[in-house]
Amino acid sequence: GSTLFETNGCPSPLPFAPTQSTQNQNANAGGNTSFTFNLSRPEGHQYLSQVKTTLPPGLVGLIPSTPLCGEEQANAGTCPAASQVGAAAALAGSGPTPFLFTGGTVYLTGPYNGAPYGLSIVVPAVAGPFSLGNVVTRATISVDPYTSRVTVTSVLPTIFKGIPLRLRGVTVAINKQGYLINPTNCGTFATESTVSGFTPGSSAVATQNLSSP
Repeated sequence: GSTLFETNGCPSPLPFAPTQSTQNQNANAGGNTSFTFNLSRPEGHQYLSQVKTTLPPGLVGLIPSTPLCGEEQANAGTCPAASQVGAAAALAGSGPTPFLFTGGTVYLTGPYNGAPYGLSIVVPAVAGPFSLGNVVTRATISVDPYTSRVTVTSVLPTIFKGIPLRLRGVTVAINKQGYLINPTNCGTFATESTVSGFTPGSSAVATQNLSSP
């Protein structure tokens, strides 16, 4: 004979409702600052695949103050310390206690993927006694010729050395002192992102538009 059973808790399609938050170290107009971007994915939602983030108008980096990392080093995750502009961390795994991978570094690079500048984001895949090396993520940095707003776009890694990366959260902090400058206008501006998700085995792509002050 056969036994009928029902599967619960597996909606189709999977939901996709990521959230973002941002922090600015210094609220003074025109002052030096650091900027932190956080992106989170709830458990059971589609995996993160791409993020495109446009910074508030007037929040810019002093590109000439930092030597640009070369393309070969940027891809290998071996940029020199002089090119570092920030830090990064990633939260990954399933269940109530995902693992936080810390110690990541962010480097400013030359032209990448058609954009005038880029980032090389290096996060060590180290969990206790287990180490898979460094996960390197590249990003483009574009500047709107009319508004001068900076847009950063990155395809997030989904597998590394055959191991699926179930990203639950990403944090990138551009914290090099004297690099970022605040807008000179004291109005309230927003960081605006378009985040894409995916489900393995499915051709459907979900997107969400996010904004934080």
